[in-house]
Amino acid sequence: MDLQQHRMVVGDVILEQRWHPVMMEHFGTSTGPTLEECLREVRSSDLLLLVMAFRRGWVPTPEEGGNGKGSVTANEVDEARRRGIPVRALLARESWPGSLWEDDQDARAWVRQFRQGLNQVAKFFEVEGFNDATAEPRPGREFRSLVRGVLQDHRDWLREQEATATRSDRPPRKPVGAEVVLPQLAPLLDGLMVPRSELTRLYRHCAPVGWAPPPEDRNPIALLWSCAQSLARAPRQRGDGVFPMLRFIQSLVDLLGGEAPEELRAALGDARARLGLDPVDVDPARVERAIESEPAPPPCHLLMQVSPRLCEANRYSVRAWLLGTGEPACLRAGEEAVTADELPACLDELRGELLRRQIEPDRAWVELLLPRELLCADVDQWRVELDFIESIPIGVEHRLVVRSLERASRPRAALALQSRARALRRRLRGGCRLVDEPASREGQAVWIERDDCGGAALYAALKDAEDMVGAVLGQAPRPAARDPSCDVLNTIFEVGLPVLLWARREPADGQAAARAEFARLLGQEPLSLLPDRVWGLRRQAARSPDPGHLGHHLTLLWDDPARRSPDFDETHRLRTPSRED
Repeated sequence: MDLQQHRMVVGDVILEQRWHPVMMEHFGTSTGPTLEECLREVRSSDLLLLVMAFRRGWVPTPEEGGNGKGSVTANEVDEARRRGIPVRALLARESWPGSLWEDDQDARAWVRQFRQGLNQVAKFFEVEGFNDATAEPRPGREFRSLVRGVLQDHRDWLREQEATATRSDRPPRKPVGAEVVLPQLAPLLDGLMVPRSELTRLYRHCAPVGWAPPPEDRNPIALLWSCAQSLARAPRQRGDGVFPMLRFIQSLVDLLGGEAPEELRAALGDARARLGLDPVDVDPARVERAIESEPAPPPCHLLMQVSPRLCEANRYSVRAWLLGTGEPACLRAGEEAVTADELPACLDELRGELLRRQIEPDRAWVELLLPRELLCADVDQWRVELDFIESIPIGVEHRLVVRSLERASRPRAALALQSRARALRRRLRGGCRLVDEPASREGQAVWIERDDCGGAALYAALKDAEDMVGAVLGQAPRPAARDPSCDVLNTIFEVGLPVLLWARREPADGQAAARAEFARLLGQEPLSLLPDRVWGLRRQAARSPDPGHLGHHLTLLWDDPARRSPDFDETHRLRTPSRED
């Protein structure tokens, strides 16, 4: 592979800077074409670092999404520039050995034209040695130093962009709440380098329910300021009496630890005093009482992603992460091929990881990111082992929800999901009324009787019903759509509804009785408790002698885009550093 050792050095230096490299070697299995997957990775990155000598590389054909002329590298550079993602170039000098150039004259001419057409400042490197075994060029200390310099230049550029940016979005009105102390804290936030993923995680943790999603600034310095600005407008919370912005900055200080400026710690204490809040250092007895009355630990989420193997029919790759404990912990890398029959055993093995981490079953959600043929299966009935009694369904032991792999892997559908999820967050504290028509302004979920009434009409109706967050299917979807153009599940994924319920087996009393039971399930308690209600039904079914009990056959799709698979989440791509060298 061209410049493989150079690229490995680049990856090492990026890791040294506490950034996150995304390289072809790290790609897992995918459901999409190779070129599209490469471009998707570019779109989710903060920086494209081009390392190029005098070979063109793979040229995607029109059937593969390319034009038959430009290399995959050229496509990636074009995509980054279209998206406003910075591109920095490391190019081999013209003295590069001729044996390492393209042999074909057309390809050699294309490389020269592409390099000259980059139209940007670039750094140049020489051959510093050769690998005796493979005759490949070997990078040395000078190349490593060059990469460090390029990354430092980019770091400085980020600071300059934020320093020269105008903050015209500051509210001209009289400040209220935590806004009155923001000018005092703002100078101390300038220049702090924190990964975008950490900033968005802290923002989501500190924002009130239903508050605006994290800002979308690509520059991490600007993102920090935007998060503080947004949360400064959030009201004081009744639960603990703390302003969300102060909680956010305190969380930031805790994250940075000893790297947090002492001036920021002091200013945070002054801000609390100015707002009439208790200081951080309170009476030890009070702290002990607070600890004793602490709520249960927050839930964590075991995300198991099942992807069809591209070149192996009826085989899957299984990747898994533990979310909700800081950075996603990768529990399974997805290297082995497994059959559908082996998937329950894979899930049971992952539960062993929860035990090793002392995570109780009641605290751990299980979220299965599945292709359609498995999404429609009875995955909540997969058996898992206990210590002293027989195996039980996984849906009895854990809160279990399913999610769509196809939707997560398609940018347009994922964006529609994010948009509709904002409406869901506004509805979580209230009940959810089931209605028969999407146009009804009184409902938040729609009853859809058949699996073949999707398509343009349903899509348009659901698009107009902006407060609609869910659907209940009167007929279970099929593992494969008979007609994709009028398939209900396809239409719902296109619109972005995040909540979906159906019974895999029609109740003996018919659809009318099923609809009434679903209406009670949705409307009796706040929508946020729906996964708990479904979990309760599954436990009831385990105690019931009735094989037709709804809890044996109930599927809940609960697709929260705030917990994305790291494979599809841009916040787990190339990161800005969290401290200066």
